[in-house]
Amino acid sequence: MEVADSFGQSHSSFMVGGVHRLSPLPSGTSIQVKTCPSQMEKTITEWFNNMITFRIAKAAGWYCLLTFFWNVVFAILLQMSIFHPLKTLSDISSLISSLHLYVLSSLNCLIGFCYCYLVGKYLLRFDVEKKLSVLHWRPWMIFGAIFLLDYLKFFLLFRSSRIFLLADPVNDSASVLLHSLILMISLSNVFHYSYQLVFPANELGAIHKMQNSLRVSLESTIHESIRFTVPWISMSIAMLILLLFGIPGLKCFFSLYLLFTSSVTMFSQFYLHRVAVGFSKAFILQAYNFRMPPPYTVLEPTGEQLRTLMNALDSTNVPLKAFAFWDLRRIAVSPSPARRLAIFSLSQPGGHPRNWNAIRCACLDAIEHVRLRVSEENQRILRKNYVSKRNGHIGGTRSKELMDRAFVLPPAFVQKDQMLRKRVLSNVTAKDTTPSILESESTLITSAMSWISRNQAVITSYEANIAMMAIECKSDSINLDSI
Repeated sequence: MEVADSFGQSHSSFMVGGVHRLSPLPSGTSIQVKTCPSQMEKTITEWFNNMITFRIAKAAGWYCLLTFFWNVVFAILLQMSIFHPLKTLSDISSLISSLHLYVLSSLNCLIGFCYCYLVGKYLLRFDVEKKLSVLHWRPWMIFGAIFLLDYLKFFLLFRSSRIFLLADPVNDSASVLLHSLILMISLSNVFHYSYQLVFPANELGAIHKMQNSLRVSLESTIHESIRFTVPWISMSIAMLILLLFGIPGLKCFFSLYLLFTSSVTMFSQFYLHRVAVGFSKAFILQAYNFRMPPPYTVLEPTGEQLRTLMNALDSTNVPLKAFAFWDLRRIAVSPSPARRLAIFSLSQPGGHPRNWNAIRCACLDAIEHVRLRVSEENQRILRKNYVSKRNGHIGGTRSKELMDRAFVLPPAFVQKDQMLRKRVLSNVTAKDTTPSILESESTLITSAMSWISRNQAVITSYEANIAMMAIECKSDSINLDSI
């Protein structure tokens, strides 16, 4: 008599005292106690979230040090005056030698840490589009927190540089100008900036990425401020001050000192936000080498043994699955065959290509998901075109069709056709000009659904990136011909 185990391998059994007993397994093998899928998913997801949180905390720590430096620099810049150079040097020397500046800069560091952590934890995601939608409540909650941190940051900056322009936000037009400027820039940073995480083509270390983000952030801040942001924000603030204070309130736009202070405020807010995003991406988008499952079974797998590439590919956690496909693509294009050989190793007992089967199914599932979404969209477009053509047959295109038919009729039938056309068009016009309430509601619902479907992506950028990485893994070196 033979009994099959969980791998499909059969073992002989024999009778001892009326009880069936299995023959012993070959040496070097063991039976795996299957872990609950939900428990395994929870364990590996919790570990991965902790790893990403630690990376975000490291990015926030580096950003904290940078915030201290730039707070001192911006405080010194706010002391400058073109018309009083000697007073400027005296103010800068007294500011640098005071303990007041460094204490407030240290407090600003803590705010910078919270700011960078908020950006990395709640804004940077794989499954978002280029810009956040203003129709969702979650970005508005994040905007409120970012605006509060920005306000505290500039309040400490102005206090450290002995500027009291934020004292009265209601009665002072200069204070309204700065408050509105901080609000507008916070709004622009949240809703007009890309927070989508995309894996880089060239892998660099975190330090190199931080250096690149400092340079790129400086260039993008200057370019965007000059081309778009400054005119738009200036016009909005001018309209606000004009409504609150009238024509006399616009005199703040002719103060060179206030304009210089506003320029420093705007540049620092834009620049530090881009640096926070760049630092977070530099640490988050660091490759992770997942473990390969051993060729033998494990009796009681630990949490570390569950962190395998196969379990990550089957995970429902979006960042974890994205990192798993990224690591799989790195294995596919890597010139070293060490990790690639582990994919094609045979599992024991039985010699089954378990690793390869799991990877192949994960890649094909990602590609098939995108194919089904595209196929459903094509069918929807075909149905829409069919319905529009049927509606157009009795609608406004009927007159053109009847007018064209008159040219091919014999002269004796032209007059009859014209009389028939007049009767048909009068009936169609009478029916079309008096639609029923149900028809109007149906047309409105159909138009609304059509507008929603047009503004909804067929496949998200995350799904497209996963499918492209799956295709690369299948086409480069991990394919059936490589076995």
